[in-house]
Amino acid sequence: MMKNFGTATLTSNVTAGAFTMNGAATLNLGSGLTHTFSGAWTRTNGALNCSSSTLNLGGALSGTGGTFTAGTGTVNYNGAAQTIAVVTYNNLTLSGSGVKTTTAGVTVNGNLTLSGTATATTAGNMTIGGALDVGTGTTFTVGANFTLGVTGATSVTGTLALGGTGAKTFTGNVTVNSGGVWNETGTGAIAYAGNLQNDGTYTANTGLHTFSGATKTISGANAISIPTATFNTAGNTNNGTLTVGTLLTV
Repeated sequence: MMKNFGTATLTSNVTAGAFTMNGAATLNLGSGLTHTFSGAWTRTNGALNCSSSTLNLGGALSGTGGTFTAGTGTVNYNGAAQTIAVVTYNNLTLSGSGVKTTTAGVTVNGNLTLSGTATATTAGNMTIGGALDVGTGTTFTVGANFTLGVTGATSVTGTLALGGTGAKTFTGNVTVNSGGVWNETGTGAIAYAGNLQNDGTYTANTGLHTFSGATKTISGANAISIPTATFNTAGNTNNGTLTVGTLLTV
């Protein structure tokens, strides 16, 4: 499809090879549709509006031109090793296989989901406006000394590695599911404002772990051992096994 001006709005699903943006027009992906491109996504010019649709991208990324409007849609990088475009996403899914390379500036206003055998490492501070779901067989690593903030719930069935000295903040409930691995490879402070449940493997480091929010619950089939923990509010409940090795502040 070629359009050099105005706006074209898709009204049905599209499946194709390469996806090239090089005109001056706007492409609106339409409402509640699913579009799948197995080839390269080339960004030269033009505007892409995801609207409320899903965009599946299976190939390589080329170029940085044009603009992208996330809407309420989802972009799914479902190929092998891929580079993630530096844009603001609503929902971002990293699936398929291989390393998904991120660059500083990637913003996720909605949910970040990893599935398949995808792995990704942050390349800058990241805030996730919705939920974080690290699926079975995947690995999500907070790199260097970057910060991570998750507004919604965090679910770990794969591996979540929290590296460096940057602070990590989890506003919603955190669940380490059976088979999941929570691994603090760095010493950054960890802040929880929701419940913490460990049914998998939970490895804490020496950074301060702060629990806030009233009537929160620590639970799970497996023990949680934290060197240093602070509880800022009353009414919390320990339904599991919590060990604080060095300092507990209430």
